[in-house]
Amino acid sequence: MLTKYLAKYYGPKGVRVNMISPGGIWDNHSEVFDTKFGKNTPLGGHMQKSTDLPATLVYYFSESSRQVTGQNITIDGGWTL
Repeated sequence: MLTKYLAKYYGPKGVRVNMISPGGIWDNHSEVFDTKFGKNTPLGGHMQKSTDLPATLVYYFSESSRQVTGQNITIDGGWTL
């Protein structure tokens, strides 16, 4: 809700406010931890790599998202479903 509030507040000033909510990111976790984590993710069955996030940032900073504000893109392989 903070993102939506800030987007509404700063929108008239020409400022867009969006966020990214990443899920678990692989950082040399044990294989057991990764396997248990993967059982709760519908896509892929593993933790995401840090390289999975930049494309969303590129989208937010691009002209393609010029009318996007107050949004949260969750990148977690479906873990929060």
